[in-house]
Amino acid sequence: MIKPRRKAQVRAFAEARFAPFQTPRPKPAPPPGPPDWRAVFIGALADGNSIKDAARIAGVSRSRAYSERGNESFYHAWNEAVWFTKRRWVGWYEPRFVQVIRAVRR
Repeated sequence: MIKPRRKAQVRAFAEARFAPFQTPRPKPAPPPGPPDWRAVFIGALADGNSIKDAARIAGVSRSRAYSERGNESFYHAWNEAVWFTKRRWVGWYEPRFVQVIRAVRR
């Protein structure tokens, strides 16, 4: 059996030793991409590229592109680009897409 004084020393040692592993550390901010990467990404996505390829063309990582979907205008432009690609395959073109690209660039 551990004596009370020794028990307190062991607890203090354990708390000091394992404290760095118990506190959550904030994630570092992702590195910024090229200045106008969002418009390049949306344009590449509208050209029929996959998300992986569109991110490569824009010069950012896929996780950066997905994290940017929290931005409402980017989210809507992304969805519009995907639907534009699907519509193009069936032969239906919507000129409103050009307005969406302009809105993302602002």
